[in-house]
Amino acid sequence: MYSGELFGLKTVTIPSFALPTPTGLTATAAADGTTVDLVWNVVAGATHYSVWVKNTAGTWVNLENNVTGTSFTDLTPSSGILEYAVRAHTATGMSARVTTTVDNSSSGSSSLPPFGAPTLTAVTQPDGTVQLSWNAVADVVYYRLFYKIAGVHTAYQVLATSTTDLTYLVSGLYSGASVQFGVKAYNGTVLSSMTLATVTIV
Repeated sequence: MYSGELFGLKTVTIPSFALPTPTGLTATAAADGTTVDLVWNVVAGATHYSVWVKNTAGTWVNLENNVTGTSFTDLTPSSGILEYAVRAHTATGMSARVTTTVDNSSSGSSSLPPFGAPTLTAVTQPDGTVQLSWNAVADVVYYRLFYKIAGVHTAYQVLATSTTDLTYLVSGLYSGASVQFGVKAYNGTVLSSMTLATVTIV
């Protein structure tokens, strides 16, 4: 095989995918169509992940380039069938994209009854933990919990992928941190919108 340089042609280098492709990518649209939650499995050796969405022209658009956890919430999704992708990265290499699609059109949820979000309460404790609690939602399958530390995270991190409890005790947060918690209910088809509560760790 000849090198393009021998003929004065422009040459390109095929990237070396130094990391395994992420697995388990799922995308779940909120019942009101205002958010899409992405979750995937951790890739050993990855320092961060990038998240992409394909626009109507068929071009991949970067939503976030430095996700340190294994989740991302698209807060401004378009309506319709959306295709998302995630790459794993290190300082010197990356993985191939893993993709998934989700229906974020109104027709995708028009046959469903309104699905209300639970009301979240977050209370700091003297020992630095945070007690989360929320009300039960009818027809719920599970609740998904999120958190975001101001100055640390640019996107919501998943605290619990699927819990049927109505309370959660969160530990391991540093004193002075401003933390925003969120909860969504899942009815087997769609997630509710997110309810938020913000606290400052004592």
